[in-house]
Amino acid sequence: MRLLNTQNWELKSFPNSAGYTPPYAILSHCWSENANDEVLYADVQNGTATSKKAYPKLLAAMQQARDWKGGSYDWIWCDTCCINKESSAELSEAINSMYTWYAGSEVCFAYLEDEQFDSPTQLQESKWFTRGWTLQELIAPKELIFYDKNWRRVGSKSFPAIRDMVVEKTGIPEEILTASGNLQSISIAQRMSWAAHRFTTRPEDKAYCLMGIFQVNMPMLYGEGADNAFHRLQEQIMKDSNDHSIFAWTGKDSARHGLLADSPDAFADRFNMIGYADWEDEQPFQPSNRGLRIHLHLTPAGDGTFYAALNCPIPSPERGYHGFTCIKLEKLASGVNQYARVQCHQVFGLEARSDRPSTVYVRQKTLTQEEDAVMPWHFFQPRELHFVADAYELLHVSHYPLEKADQRFAPRPTIKPWFAAAQASAFQIIKRAGRLSAVMYFRRMSDYAKLAVLFGSIGDMQVGFDLALVDETNLSINAIESTMRLKPPGTMMEAGTHKVCIESTVRIDVPRKLYMFDITIDGMYMGDMTFWDHRPAPINAQELVTEAIIDIVADVQGVATNDRIRPMSLLKRARMGVNRQR
Repeated sequence: MRLLNTQNWELKSFPNSAGYTPPYAILSHCWSENANDEVLYADVQNGTATSKKAYPKLLAAMQQARDWKGGSYDWIWCDTCCINKESSAELSEAINSMYTWYAGSEVCFAYLEDEQFDSPTQLQESKWFTRGWTLQELIAPKELIFYDKNWRRVGSKSFPAIRDMVVEKTGIPEEILTASGNLQSISIAQRMSWAAHRFTTRPEDKAYCLMGIFQVNMPMLYGEGADNAFHRLQEQIMKDSNDHSIFAWTGKDSARHGLLADSPDAFADRFNMIGYADWEDEQPFQPSNRGLRIHLHLTPAGDGTFYAALNCPIPSPERGYHGFTCIKLEKLASGVNQYARVQCHQVFGLEARSDRPSTVYVRQKTLTQEEDAVMPWHFFQPRELHFVADAYELLHVSHYPLEKADQRFAPRPTIKPWFAAAQASAFQIIKRAGRLSAVMYFRRMSDYAKLAVLFGSIGDMQVGFDLALVDETNLSINAIESTMRLKPPGTMMEAGTHKVCIESTVRIDVPRKLYMFDITIDGMYMGDMTFWDHRPAPINAQELVTEAIIDIVADVQGVATNDRIRPMSLLKRARMGVNRQR
């Protein structure tokens, strides 16, 4: 560490060649909003310290060290000028060592520059108690003295009135403040709760400022973001701790989440959370390329989720600590034993847990949505067929047959009466852009007009649909594929007098990915509409009479045999002025 001489402003590194580090005082303070107002390492080196706005603060701290009643200190440490922040390696080393440096000081001067306090209990109004870095600076030193903005001594953290105020304000137990207790015996959740809602200028520092409190070390990666930094901190903590209280956080009720919290704020209400001591031979939890691997006792919750019992008791004012604190997990369709935390806004409790633990994998990063998952086999599978007006019937389905080796991976059959003509319960998707997988041929019941509905791939992993007007139902897939223009699910498609919309939802059925589709058809049949044509009809009168007689006979025969017949063409109705409703 580098110390500043309180007599001559010399900066010197310790321990020296003999391994000696002199007694030193240390300063705890809040940086100026403009960091350049502080006396920096370069200012001490270049002799420009007196030009800085914060020069009086550092000068007064040096004076306090020299005049300290317990013994004059020739050396002081201050984070503004004793670290060369131009060196990322030095900055990283300093941040990893800072808790130790504060703990090794003879006395710590906590300078609260925002107020002049009339009583010790007013200290809690200072912004010093809202900063991230000052948490370790409050806990680590064996002696800490508070000063107001005029450098008037307010009192020590061990002074009863101040001690009680700090305990109430921060939730830190008295024995930790007075160094009579073991910091590492406090649960992870409780220590995290002390850091909740504290502010740091740089987002990543919300994690970095806690390394000393948890006795872990890790490299500084400014720019990684607050969430990533805090995830890394928790991963480092788990390397040396099996305390399940690290999972007992609460946050926003996101649909799915990993097991690790995104911020210390998620532990704000966990001040009374503790963990059971080791009482059974459980497998250690550890990161893996499938997510965090952990063994948890799962109990079905009845809504498709599971209560996962943590090795932590339920904190209850009425019954004391008992049972098991639980979080809720959902088993994901994609992946083997892959889970995600759900209903993160609360934790739960069970009087008793399941007998045997289950292996659980939980990814921390954004979970792959089922829509984006790629499986070895993808299939279209029918669900519902809806009609807006005229009814349709499925005549035939053309699709590629499954290879013999793949037949055992076909989806379980679904019983859909309207799909019986397909003689298959699903058809395989070719995962290649522009490829057609199947053609479904429909016939409108009112006029026997045929319609082909095309199923294929817009992109390699995106399905799409199209329509085609056809007269035959045995066209080759290759012939249709060259003319199709697939549209995404949910698109209203038109072909002639047909309107079709196909909605698709994804379901993972390992090792299959199923696109479950619903078809809605609006026939738009114009045959039964009133039609007037005031233009002269240049047709042969005898031809008109003949056509009319043929149609009338056909109608009579149809009624007699109860058969469904093809109605008159639109042209015939127009020419004859016919508007019969069937």
